[in-house]
Amino acid sequence: MKLERPPLEAFFSPRSLVVYGATDDADKVGGRVFSLLRRYGRPVYPIHSSLDLVAGSRVYGSARELPEVPDLAVLAVSAKVPLR
Repeated sequence: MKLERPPLEAFFSPRSLVVYGATDDADKVGGRVFSLLRRYGRPVYPIHSSLDLVAGSRVYGSARELPEVPDLAVLAVSAKVPLR
């Protein structure tokens, strides 16, 4: 079986990312992580249950709504929040 990409390449060099819990609030982990990852130069999709925009980017309600399957997801939410 030939792999499309070397193991762990998606982790160390993802083509796109998703941030669960992204926010505009730089004092929160989701805001800080989203802001820093956007500097990476790859698509970063914010997911949040109650926001429409984060840093000018459309916010998605769940990963099912994304225009592509991201290589990497960052979870920046409370352990009490159910993921969709």
